[in-house]
Amino acid sequence: TCDIRCAYDLEHEIRKIGAQYIAAFVAEPIVGSTVGGLHPPKEYWPIVRDICSKYDVLLIADEIMTGIGRTGKNFCLNHWNVVPDMICSAKALSGGYSPVGALIVKDEIIETLKEGSGAFQHGHTYNANPVTAAAVTATLRLIKREGLVENAYIQGERLGKKLQSLYEIPIVGDVRGMGLMRGIEIVADPATRQAFPSPVNAAGVVTNECLKQGLVVYPGRGQIDGIEGDQFLVAPPLIVTEQDVDEIFTRLEKGLRAARDILLPRQ
Repeated sequence: TCDIRCAYDLEHEIRKIGAQYIAAFVAEPIVGSTVGGLHPPKEYWPIVRDICSKYDVLLIADEIMTGIGRTGKNFCLNHWNVVPDMICSAKALSGGYSPVGALIVKDEIIETLKEGSGAFQHGHTYNANPVTAAAVTATLRLIKREGLVENAYIQGERLGKKLQSLYEIPIVGDVRGMGLMRGIEIVADPATRQAFPSPVNAAGVVTNECLKQGLVVYPGRGQIDGIEGDQFLVAPPLIVTEQDVDEIFTRLEKGLRAARDILLPRQ
């Protein structure tokens, strides 16, 4: 991986393009479906925050997948004590019961708009839909009342520790993620992390074998140059229990072992 070099690459790009031409830097704190729960080292986001502040570039966190407790904090950037200028949130706000999207911004941005034109003409037909607003309010109250963010952290730690044993299965190249957002990379050779050829569709094989065990995973492909690479997410609901985590792991392990027999048949 690029470790923290990727963070400093941001400053290089800003200087090359010119800070005056850059409005914002947008990124997921943990990359979700495209690379399967890939998270940076702990130094990465504080460095990015400092760079954005230095060059007056807004930092926008895409927390649609990682926010609302998914990683064991209200928002994922809380893990690194980083405060973005804007946060994008969506489906988790209503627990999936009603379509919703939200943009959370710093007060200073609101004040800038007020002191300028005073207008923000970006309305849509279903803005502030009362049914969706009721669903969001109910969801957030329940999350707080039932301590689901704390539960996501506790059960996420349990799940993460159990997943480490999957390295014993020779198609598992990497186990990563935080809280209840965990990713597993599927490889042909764990020593070199060589990917399976794209036509093999290793992620599809794993998904099918997990489905046979009664477990739904979120597969993804093409993270290597848009061509090769297979991975999947395991993302239990925030209400998951200790017993649920154990059952998920048991089914996942069986699915992966069955997939190994297909992908790496014994000679």
